[in-house]
Amino acid sequence: MCCYFTYQAQYGTRKFHYASLMINGCAALAYLYMASKSGYLIRADDGRVFFWARYVDWVITTPLLLFDLGGVAGAELGEVFGIIGLDVLMIVAGLIGGIMGPEYRWIFWAFGMFCFVPIIYMLLQTFKDQMQDLNLKRKDTYGKMMSITVITWIAYPVVWALGEGAGMLEQTIEVLLYVILDVIAKTVFSFILLQAHESFREEGGSL
Repeated sequence: MCCYFTYQAQYGTRKFHYASLMINGCAALAYLYMASKSGYLIRADDGRVFFWARYVDWVITTPLLLFDLGGVAGAELGEVFGIIGLDVLMIVAGLIGGIMGPEYRWIFWAFGMFCFVPIIYMLLQTFKDQMQDLNLKRKDTYGKMMSITVITWIAYPVVWALGEGAGMLEQTIEVLLYVILDVIAKTVFSFILLQAHESFREEGGSL
């Protein structure tokens, strides 16, 4: 996938191509690192494996996903920075919560959710409100990308709560769910964006 996005970055307006390359490249690097039996720690309270490398990936890639969404929506720069700031706080809260003991773990999960709610609102409402003067294809592209993001991002904290939070999910199932969510939220998202980018070029427009 990274090779495909690198190839695509040679053509047209490149900022979204390079963002897609970074998103999928960072994810691939993180999974390669974890597959080499690194990037994790063993929690002292329950002996569960906690993959901190996943959060390093997310703190880099999720702001780029939001950058793409803001770019397609034509959102104001201040709002893009705002939503990215909330996203970083959310990811860091999940990281801290994952390594804390059970008496503090859910406090950080709740902090992350406090940051998460306005992110969803901005994607569903604020960014969409700024698209009134854009063409239908661009609106449709944003709708698809936004739907993927909202649905998968709602699933992430549920997996966290059942896995890293409560320890109810078996570790293998937890890892598999995160892999599936990452592929949809990053790779499928990027394909939709770049395919739409090509169609806009054909129409004489740009993203």
